[in-house]
Amino acid sequence: MRRFGGAVTVGVRTCSVRVVVSIAVVAAGLSATVFSVPSSAAAAGAVVGGGPAPALLSGATQVDAGEFHACVLVAAGQARCWGLNAAGQLGNGTTIAASTPVSVLGLSGATRISAGDTHSCAVVAGGQVRCWGGNTFGGLGNGTTTLAPTPVAVVGLSGATEVSAGGLYSCALVAGGQVRCWGANFQGQLGDGGSTNSSVPVAVSGLSGATWVSSGASHSCAVVAGGQVRCWGGNNFGQLGNGTTTNSSTPVAVSGLSGATRVAAGDGHTCALVSGGQARCWGADFSGQLGDGGSTNVSSTPVAVSSLSGGSDIAAGDSHTCAVVTGGQVRCWGNGFYGQLGDGGVVNSSTPVAVSGLSGSSQIGAGSSHSCAGLSSGQVHCWGSSLYGQLGNGGTLQSALPVAVSGFSGGIQIGAGSFHTCALVAGGQGRCWGSNSGGQLGNGSSVESSAPVAVSGLSGATQIAPGEVHTCALLGTGQVRCWGANFAGQLGRGSTVSSPTPVAVVGLSGATWVASGDAHSCALVAGGQARCWGSNTTGQLGTGGSSDSPAPVAVSGLSGATRLTAGEFHTCALVAGGQVRCWGLNAAGQLGNGTTTSSSTPVAVVGLSGATQITAGSAHTCALVAGGQARCWGSNFFGQLGAGAGPSVATPTVVSSLSGATWIAAGGRHTCAVVAGGQARCWGLNASGQLGTGTTTSASTLVAVVGLSGATQVTASADQTCALVAGGQVRCWGDNLFGQLGVPRPAQSPTPLAVL
Repeated sequence: MRRFGGAVTVGVRTCSVRVVVSIAVVAAGLSATVFSVPSSAAAAGAVVGGGPAPALLSGATQVDAGEFHACVLVAAGQARCWGLNAAGQLGNGTTIAASTPVSVLGLSGATRISAGDTHSCAVVAGGQVRCWGGNTFGGLGNGTTTLAPTPVAVVGLSGATEVSAGGLYSCALVAGGQVRCWGANFQGQLGDGGSTNSSVPVAVSGLSGATWVSSGASHSCAVVAGGQVRCWGGNNFGQLGNGTTTNSSTPVAVSGLSGATRVAAGDGHTCALVSGGQARCWGADFSGQLGDGGSTNVSSTPVAVSSLSGGSDIAAGDSHTCAVVTGGQVRCWGNGFYGQLGDGGVVNSSTPVAVSGLSGSSQIGAGSSHSCAGLSSGQVHCWGSSLYGQLGNGGTLQSALPVAVSGFSGGIQIGAGSFHTCALVAGGQGRCWGSNSGGQLGNGSSVESSAPVAVSGLSGATQIAPGEVHTCALLGTGQVRCWGANFAGQLGRGSTVSSPTPVAVVGLSGATWVASGDAHSCALVAGGQARCWGSNTTGQLGTGGSSDSPAPVAVSGLSGATRLTAGEFHTCALVAGGQVRCWGLNAAGQLGNGTTTSSSTPVAVVGLSGATQITAGSAHTCALVAGGQARCWGSNFFGQLGAGAGPSVATPTVVSSLSGATWIAAGGRHTCAVVAGGQARCWGLNASGQLGTGTTTSASTLVAVVGLSGATQVTASADQTCALVAGGQVRCWGDNLFGQLGVPRPAQSPTPLAVL
């Protein structure tokens, strides 16, 4: 598997994994039913196996296929991943598989991306690297061996230009043409001359002048000056290309190869593009993955791929290989059992075959048993196995022909304030609609709008967070901009002067997350610390005092935080280990510490662990936990905790009958969640139709939002709810007194309406 766009070729498959998967498929009785050759409609992007055609992913700049997942870079250096997620390799804070793209949380400014075996990595602005997913042997490079379902920083690494996520390890190309690797090292794949695992980067010995690097299952290769190739690590099939089958913990030269421009490391084989766009491959050849038309099982030196020329990109999977050739066509060879050759069949081929109906390709990625191509149009097409949803088209049936990856063409993130709503769109620009009395729409006026208006001068934003009468946005640069009312200093500009257009939060840099409450805002910064500004009447800034602050102040005693959420008068943080800390008003038990005593410094939510997402309402708080279940605490007069209406609860309580949730949002006095299949469930107060059931009857247990499917995110405010659905469209329901549903005003709508 290999990430494209001047990046790394990655192939990370193991025989043990392959056997387990085969047994699982047979045991499930799928061997005779899982294969489907799609119709022309399916090839154009319909969900294979039935259902409406989703909107197609667009704006992709890079794609890479991991073992059973895939990732792309999109606008503003953000990332989307789909497929298997058992180790958190999709980066969305959960371990729930996804058959359509989900956002990698907290990642922006990325320039390169790579999908490995059970983890993924990206190069971000400044040449640093972030990784997420499985970390058993330190493959995330953050000095630990703890799984991380959201990106963590690779320690001590800077100046990176490329990254390659391999089997249980990773490598990066850094300034000066050197290579650093980290993770498993059983077969010498870190290249440092030893066999000791390392959870931090180590230098590959004796290597300089590298221009390309690729990590496979247990070996890596680099193109060096003069177009030669050096490889290191496992060599049981001759994949190091030096004429032997002896492992090497330091780089060895590939025999008889020169003029190489790119290299791709698979499971037990390696391929390189050379001058003229021809290809050479070496290593295992049991399925024809060397492409020379021969019948030998192994070649420890390079052989020429038959009838291939004009190659511009190449990727090596488990036991197959693909290349982009002249005209943007794709040729694949090797194992075709799952349709991963893309020619409409399921047979192996020892010479290149054309991927059917595909043109305009510029980049290629190969996974264990699937392949993906990035088109010059910014769309992505995949083919092969989709047992874990790795084709990204919303289905789990394999396809021997390319199918389009579903995704986002409009909105990429939404947020609801008290009486206004905002969305980020392509390019990190902002659109807001609804009440504008304080300038919270950001368009330079105070005139309300029932149709989205552009936030003036905002671009490159990666997150948007509306409050009551103000809004804040996080930029890819780590800065924060806020606009709207500023009577308590909630814009963070160092004064209480309001602004109907974005202004910079003073003294704040390196921010990774932003949250807005009633009249205060907070941001995460380096080390998982937090800075807050604005109203502090109930201790919601977390400083230990109660004085408002028009500039960011540090939250006392908080570190290791990964997410923030701000309620009306309280704030909470998700910290390492899935625990939660809250501070501020606690009259209804919304801090979750078993009391109703307010606290101006963070207190631990009792009895809660494994949280993956948090959300704060007016006076209640909720968290998603492993398995897509949820826990809520605080005010419960209207049943907003989802366990039957009753008195407030000061400790987490289980939301009844909720499972498989992927997103949760707490509103004023109601709560909603996205569940499997992109449907939504809501509970709590419904006087304005904010539960989306078609009625105004409140519900203290889960009810279905009618007429909604394909939802990927949900956001809730005082008396309204909005969802981002496939294709980047937005649907809203509930109160519309100020046009916050994004349509001309009726008083309210108890069912979802499309935002203009």
